Amino acid sequence: MHQHIWAKNDTITLVEAMESLHGFKPAHRFPKIYYQPKWRPEFKETIFSDPTSISQTMRPEVFDSFIDHICRARDYDKNKIIVLSSNYSGRAGAEALAGNERLQVNDIFEYADLIYSCALFITSESGGAILASAIRGTEPCPEIFSLFTNSGINDRLFQFRNVRYCSTGQMGGDFYVHPDVPMSNKKQVQRELGY
Repeated sequence: MHQHIWAKNDTITLVEAMESLHGFKPAHRFPKIYYQPKWRPEFKETIFSDPTSISQTMRPEVFDSFIDHICRARDYDKNKIIVLSSNYSGRAGAEALAGNERLQVNDIFEYADLIYSCALFITSESGGAILASAIRGTEPCPEIFSLFTNSGINDRLFQFRNVRYCSTGQMGGDFYVHPDVPMSNKKQVQRELGY
């Protein structure tokens, strides 16, 4: 799979790579869902966040720092961000935004409806980011931010052009010098970072 993504001169998505891998001309830039989310106008100005993930553990203070950065840059009130919770979500990240209002989501359909209806969706490296990309497609809303681990950013497998990705950088526990960095540069970078 990596050769279908990394061997190209242009950046392609996982969806395009899968099409190419199976002999099709890459034509779809975003994932697709087969459900039309329902518009919930009462949430059109709402900022939702889902810091949880099943596959990636991210310390709550790292996600909270990410939220603080967005709020400073956009002049948002952090306390008005509503955290989506679900019995089907991973436990990793559930402690983030501890003082914020929680909205219990009943199922994947309600989750999709809420993402579709909000102004901004902030998530971690999770299925929520991929679902949000599928929901948004080529539309201008909702705006989507996703905090990825360094390895997730470097792999580029689950990244789509309609999501703004940020990296945990040295805040995350997975910071390393990528194997593609030439050895001469890698040793210099490792010295500068103190390892």
